[in-house]
Amino acid sequence: MNARLIPLLFLATLTFLAPPSAEARRGRVEMTESDTTEAPDDGSATEPTAEGEEQVEVEVEVEDANADWESDPRTIRLQKKEARRYDRAQAKRVTKELRTQQDARKRSAEGMLREDVLYVNDGSVYRGRLLDQQDIYRIQVNGGSIIAVSDQNVIRLSREERFAHETGHARQFGLRIGLGGVAGLSYPAEDEYFTTNETLETAFTYAPSHSFEVESSVLLKDDGWKGALGFRYFINPNQSVKGYQLTSVIVGGEKSALGLRLGNGVQWDLSRSFGLFVHHGATFYAQNEGVHIGYHVDIGTQFRR
Repeated sequence: MNARLIPLLFLATLTFLAPPSAEARRGRVEMTESDTTEAPDDGSATEPTAEGEEQVEVEVEVEDANADWESDPRTIRLQKKEARRYDRAQAKRVTKELRTQQDARKRSAEGMLREDVLYVNDGSVYRGRLLDQQDIYRIQVNGGSIIAVSDQNVIRLSREERFAHETGHARQFGLRIGLGGVAGLSYPAEDEYFTTNETLETAFTYAPSHSFEVESSVLLKDDGWKGALGFRYFINPNQSVKGYQLTSVIVGGEKSALGLRLGNGVQWDLSRSFGLFVHHGATFYAQNEGVHIGYHVDIGTQFRR
């Protein structure tokens, strides 16, 4: 080997084995950081970190669990069962509301109205329509008068139902039974001109309106029975105690009677279906034996439905 090459080889070996300088190390570190810088997100797939991988796995497991739960046959049956139960509950609620409305309409049709009722500490009770509820209570009673009561004297105020007899008896059937007597003159006389008889009257009635009532009645007397058709006109049908006028045509009977019964009466309704009455009037009729003119009085009771 040439003696001149030995020193050159020795220097080359030292250069290769010597540690790098500070500038070289700094340049290598900068290159490493630039290589590991994240590339911009351009929609391409990137390698997820370890933490990101755990998060993705958890989300996938939850979605799978929800999908399994929703597709479970037992869950589907429970959902259908709850849906049917909800539908039945809704149907019951609607049916109950319809029945309540029907009952309200029925009560209204039967005359069951609501009114304000004012109770006073002196024992008075005023029924009607409340006009004012401040320091002074003003209520218009059913007769039309306005009553003023201090709030210090009021015990309580309520809304209550009033019976149908305060609004008449429209569209009601009835049965009237009365006991009475008749006294009159007959011509020609069989035994005597002046006669008295006990009577029993039974009538079937129907009220097409609050003011009118038609009836078919049978009158039993000692001298036989008589049939009649008539009507009653109520003078004040919106009151529980009401007056009336009765007109009946006697159209037959045991002795082929024909005549009229005219009179007045008073009826006292204790409820919508039950009442008492007192009636009096004149009777004119002709039959096979002659003519009869008399005065009759009846007292009895009437049932309605």
